Amino acid sequence: MQHIHLDSVDSTNNYIKAHAAGMDDNTVVDAREQTAGRGQRGNRWLTTAGKNATFSILLRPKNLKAADQQIISEVAALATAETLTTCGIDNVKVKWPNDIYVENRKIAGILIECSLDGAMVDYAVVGIGLNVNQTEFDPSLPNPTSIALETGRDDYDPQAVMRQVCELIQTLRSQPAEAIHARYVGSLYRHDGLPHPFLLPDGTPFMATIDNVSPTGTLRLRHADGTLHDYDFKEVIFV
Repeated sequence: MQHIHLDSVDSTNNYIKAHAAGMDDNTVVDAREQTAGRGQRGNRWLTTAGKNATFSILLRPKNLKAADQQIISEVAALATAETLTTCGIDNVKVKWPNDIYVENRKIAGILIECSLDGAMVDYAVVGIGLNVNQTEFDPSLPNPTSIALETGRDDYDPQAVMRQVCELIQTLRSQPAEAIHARYVGSLYRHDGLPHPFLLPDGTPFMATIDNVSPTGTLRLRHADGTLHDYDFKEVIFV
């Protein structure tokens, strides 16, 4: 694993995309500080310098169709969640598509950006922000937590946490996609067979149970009338 450590950068995802041509598969870039870290939906990722694991990994999958790129998200989410479990944190879940939750609190976020070569994935940049030793957060964040808050320890080594996530990503990449998908769906937040509240973008509320995630990454919900509907991550909101 090639490892590039930066003291400060706008975004490790941006750094890799700017230098991807000269990077090998499994190159990791981490930064003590990201000045413009990004999350899903265009949100900023707010973090205290030196306290957390903020990094990106370049993956060059072989013969992966663009239509099948959901597997990258599933591998990254599982690797992050399973790393947290090894830290002694219980009830770690993947909030679709790939935020990592402990109970109802967000502990990590993942942003995946793929570069395509026709119908195939040329490379993927997997950006991960994982709260490690931070115990105070920007009040604009609704529900943050960290390894330190969950375990009562604030002496974790963010670099060691990062390395464990990256090693698990490599291990999971070699496993069958069907097995990865089953584990991913089994780890989903609120995937408990019970109806939960959701909102449409226009504010319309509805109740539904999480049924599955489609091969293209959409969330499959079963509505109260028994019908199944697929939603992109911009088309439905957890309440």
